Amino acid sequence: MLGDDFKRAMNAWLYPAVPMQGFWRAVGWFVILFFLFGILQLITGLLVYHYAYGGDAVLWLNQISGQKGLDPALLADPDKGPMNATFLKASIIGAFPAQLLTAIIAIWLAHYGLPKRQGLLPLHWPKIGAAGWALILISFILIMFVVMETVVALSGSAPGLGLVESTMMGIAKDPFQFGLAMLGIILGAPLAEELVFRGALFAGIAQSRLGRPGAVIISSALWAFVHTGPTPGLLVIVIFFMGVGLGVMLLRFGSLWVTIACHTAWNTVQALAILAIGTHT
Repeated sequence: MLGDDFKRAMNAWLYPAVPMQGFWRAVGWFVILFFLFGILQLITGLLVYHYAYGGDAVLWLNQISGQKGLDPALLADPDKGPMNATFLKASIIGAFPAQLLTAIIAIWLAHYGLPKRQGLLPLHWPKIGAAGWALILISFILIMFVVMETVVALSGSAPGLGLVESTMMGIAKDPFQFGLAMLGIILGAPLAEELVFRGALFAGIAQSRLGRPGAVIISSALWAFVHTGPTPGLLVIVIFFMGVGLGVMLLRFGSLWVTIACHTAWNTVQALAILAIGTHT
């Protein structure tokens, strides 16, 4: 019931030993994917903002670029500025297509220009049984709760809500909108982020002089860094340690599906908690 790969992982590191990506090629793919994802998410967010919510996409672009002599105070206005509640909602609801396309491109780029046996991301489905998956996911969630509580206890203050969490809280009473947002939170984000950060980039760093420990730390630090804008500082620290845990899981089980599943499980727990709180406030 645990599965052959689960048993093997208890005694060995199953991450492939064969070179899968060169360091500089991996860095290049990471940069391309990072900016591509930002552009795609902006486009899908603006489309939802314009067609679903009746927002003025042109005005939004003018605001964000500071054109037409815009009053700087408007840029920070939570109701009229470019990061107003409606646009944030549209960005979260429209994120899934951008995330899915980024994941597909990440898989394609990993194979680009490389021999047949190289460039292959570790996307084989692991031989893990139902009991093995249950142990992995439950253990990961429990460990992450311990990490979060430890960070909060050491800081002496509550982490607060980020932009994503507060926006999700605002739409929790609308099942249709919350369901669309959940697609990106529990499916799109784990797929795209794991393939970008623990895909080719991780493989490239692991094969460099930095080795596997460097791959775990650097990919986790970059992953935490890109969350610094919309996420409170304490949660960024938690995200870093979550990245370390995911990196170790990738090395141990040798498959990105394990990290995608763990990432999905954690996001699902967080989204359900937001739903429960949002519907009762």
